[in-house]
Amino acid sequence: MINISKEKWGFDSNIIIYALDKKSPFFLKTEEFFASIEKSNFFITQQNIIEIEKVLITFYHLDKKDVVKRVGLFLESFEFTLVTPRPSTLMKYHEILKLYKRKSFFDLYLASTYLDNEVYNFFTVNVKDFKGIPDFKPINPFKLV
Repeated sequence: MINISKEKWGFDSNIIIYALDKKSPFFLKTEEFFASIEKSNFFITQQNIIEIEKVLITFYHLDKKDVVKRVGLFLESFEFTLVTPRPSTLMKYHEILKLYKRKSFFDLYLASTYLDNEVYNFFTVNVKDFKGIPDFKPINPFKLV
């Protein structure tokens, strides 16, 4: 088992999508990652859930009821805690937005939501998209297994 400590960990939507898509080239790595980690302080945002469901319904053409059920069961099985934007999240987002030239608005808002909820560690395959955000630590989980 990989000990990722008792710190809080946020997840990017792509990690959950890979875990739910058996045809994904990342499915086995994702399965291995989740099998190797102890249940910890895992967090997910409303934005993640909406993005995951959008991808599975719109691009994978899966049934809406089935998607909602599968996503819910997956998050329950790993005891994810839902975090939501706070009144101060928009201010945090604007602070971070001023630092970046690239236009990854939704990624910056996602990071702002996690940071505003004191979740500083973040699993993503797209580390470069989140690199350089103050106090935010993006980590590729596949480098741990």
